[in-house]
Amino acid sequence: MNEKMKETVTGKNSIPERGHGLREDDILAYSPSDQVQIAIQENKDAIPWTNTQQHALAWNLLAHVLAYDGSWQELEAQTVREEKGKPYLPGSSLQFNLSHCSQAVAVICAPVPAGIDIERIRPYREKLARRICHPREWELFEKLTEEKDKEKLFSRIWSRKESLLKAGGEGLSVNLQTVLVWDEAQEKAEILSENKGADWSASACPGHSGAGYTFFEKTTEKWTCCAAVQQIPSRHP
Repeated sequence: MNEKMKETVTGKNSIPERGHGLREDDILAYSPSDQVQIAIQENKDAIPWTNTQQHALAWNLLAHVLAYDGSWQELEAQTVREEKGKPYLPGSSLQFNLSHCSQAVAVICAPVPAGIDIERIRPYREKLARRICHPREWELFEKLTEEKDKEKLFSRIWSRKESLLKAGGEGLSVNLQTVLVWDEAQEKAEILSENKGADWSASACPGHSGAGYTFFEKTTEKWTCCAAVQQIPSRHP
């Protein structure tokens, strides 16, 4: 670990060279099927995580979920990236994805295409929403009057789009206005389970580009997380 990394991962969220340093209480976990694992680690400090901390903590969480016998640096060093940046482990059929923000980090592991995105709830910006929303998604904002409602809806739409595009290995290289992830007429979110006081919900992706994908989501006052998973049936408690 270099000196800069040592300086930025000390304190409550320090990361050891081995053992990953995570306990069950540190992780918000959900498994929509026996083969899919989603895990989130929240920032419990008052100070937002730096980009360096976010990167380290996300890879450390993945190492923990995979029960990897080594450091997160060793795990990351074994991965390679596809042309558009999606990481994978050579010789393994397992797919995984990571995401991070200043308030939390998240990972998903699955045997099928899967992507995950976690976003801090940010102030609503109409210009940005118009630029990334499908026309049917934009209609939803015109019905809302409260800024907090707009902030959460925008964050969830963005998180859905990014997780879906990451699952397909496309990244944000496409025109986001053409990617429909939220259609009020088709939106039938279903509460799946309760884990540590936070509900997970599931809904089918309504757009053509996301056919066959299911969104698994959780939103708090600070962040929203979405995992897009291909052809995995829901598991009811």
